[in-house]
Amino acid sequence: MNRVNLKIVEFDKLKKSSSIKSFFNRSIIEINALRVAEKIINDVKTNGDIALFKSILKYDNVDLNSKTIKISESDIQSAIKSVDKSFKNAVNYAIKNITEYLMVAVLLGVFRMLLLH
Repeated sequence: MNRVNLKIVEFDKLKKSSSIKSFFNRSIIEINALRVAEKIINDVKTNGDIALFKSILKYDNVDLNSKTIKISESDIQSAIKSVDKSFKNAVNYAIKNITEYLMVAVLLGVFRMLLLH
């Protein structure tokens, strides 16, 4: 069994320290940040890219739109070439297995429907 040593501190003395003030202020900041993040996420879910661009402008002061955020074909091809071959193989294997499973599931569903009618 692990032992934990706790230090007893008088709150009246502690509340004057800057470290305790920063601790309490930090949690308020984190809660507010979570609330802001939740609003941004919900706005983006509802309004898509327009909401995302609006938030980027507001918080990062960067004006983006669907035309300025385009990725060039050469950048896409470069990114594709940089992906590890074993990772590509694993993804292709997963796609193959999922596709085969879904095909069997659909066929079984069709057979069940035919048998019930």
